[in-house]
Amino acid sequence: METNEIDHTDVQRTIGEASGWITTDQLENAREKPRKRQTKADSGDRETEEEAEKQDATEQLSTDEEGFPTMASIQAELDSFSAFDTRHYDDAGNHLLTVVDISGIHITAICPCKCPQQSPFRAQLLQIGLYPATQKSPRTAFTFQLLESFRLMNLECKVTAMSFYKYLQRVTDPILPHATPDQQTMEIPPKQAGLWVCARFQSQDWIKDLGGAWKYSRSFVMDGNFSAEHMKLKNDDDFDLTGGSGYFTASLRYQAHLQIADDKQPKSTCHEHKAVNQVHATQKHLTATGIGAIACARHGCFMPDTVVDFQKGERQVNMDYALCHALGKLEGMPRAAIIYDIACQFNVHFSARVSRSDYLKFSDTIQIIWGIGLFHIHGHQDVCLSRYSPDLIPGIGKVDGEVLETLWSQLNEICGSTRSMTAAHRREVLNDHMLDSNRKKMLNIVQSLSRKYIQALQASEVAEEGYRNLTANADQSLIT
Repeated sequence: METNEIDHTDVQRTIGEASGWITTDQLENAREKPRKRQTKADSGDRETEEEAEKQDATEQLSTDEEGFPTMASIQAELDSFSAFDTRHYDDAGNHLLTVVDISGIHITAICPCKCPQQSPFRAQLLQIGLYPATQKSPRTAFTFQLLESFRLMNLECKVTAMSFYKYLQRVTDPILPHATPDQQTMEIPPKQAGLWVCARFQSQDWIKDLGGAWKYSRSFVMDGNFSAEHMKLKNDDDFDLTGGSGYFTASLRYQAHLQIADDKQPKSTCHEHKAVNQVHATQKHLTATGIGAIACARHGCFMPDTVVDFQKGERQVNMDYALCHALGKLEGMPRAAIIYDIACQFNVHFSARVSRSDYLKFSDTIQIIWGIGLFHIHGHQDVCLSRYSPDLIPGIGKVDGEVLETLWSQLNEICGSTRSMTAAHRREVLNDHMLDSNRKKMLNIVQSLSRKYIQALQASEVAEEGYRNLTANADQSLIT
């Protein structure tokens, strides 16, 4: 069967416009207004108003508790149409209409009535509780309940049409929301449309390829977020259902580590960094001043069991625990790159701190390579730039080391709500949002890599030409 394409831009625009054009009263009038009968041209017979109202009463749609037509009644009404000539049809010749409802995006076959006295197709849709996306030959329609729901969510929750439509995509297909038919797909050149790039987890191929083990090294980004704070509560005895099985570390073991850890902070040998100088800053009304986390530097996925709460500032005892849990998942890996805003200070006594604690451990075979994100490194001394810049670290690839900053901006939207939750509830909500972030990263990684691969091929030609020009004009004795 040939599927109908959904124009995302048109759908979003129509949701926004229709929800603003039509008020609740107008929706009710559109549902309940009797259809006017036209005079037949050949006979001149006219139906009376009483006969029209009687016929409308027999054709009344079943509604839900709020008075909106149900999807079942809309489908039944659509099935009653007789014929319609259009390019978008199935094998049986039925017109395919995209119906957008709060239950998702549905493609259904219909046969609109084309009798001489019948109303235009757009009017027929309104009569059965559907608002057409266009006035001429509509291929997409929205239920009145959907438009009213978006209107209220926009007023109370400030939800945009783009966000609301993404919600509908996920309701339609929770596994592959981006697989919802899109008209834009038809505009991709043939070579790009058939391009697929395999996205896979880290393999153990390095065991057979020791000479190229650098290709299989992992890279992590560490950072703190002081927007994810938590207030002190009088009654905070809620039970934690995850218990360290999510992205937050197990609370009891983490607290045991903090009690015995050496909290002395060495004096900074670099510039005055806030993360170094305010490690002992306390706020009495908070049980957690923020969180620290570790994410994959390449794909921006939160690492499980590595998110920790801060009791004061961004202390080494907090980030030590998170980092060891991340490194502990790399058993047998030859090397790992760790990018941290203050890596020049953090790494100095890291091995000594690990050796003194019963709660910190990772494989001795891992070679740790330290780096500083490309944005933060310019606030360090010049010696840090040459030593810790990701651009100058062999085998680390092209990463900026700032991916957690982009993740924080999304997570901060929920931090205002989690601030006054119980500790267990807060961890569960933040875990859920981190899981959703990782999920979207994994679902979109193929499309993202495909797009970036094409851009890289185009940019490589420019880079190669520049390299050849530079080589041709350079002193040949300096070329190795």
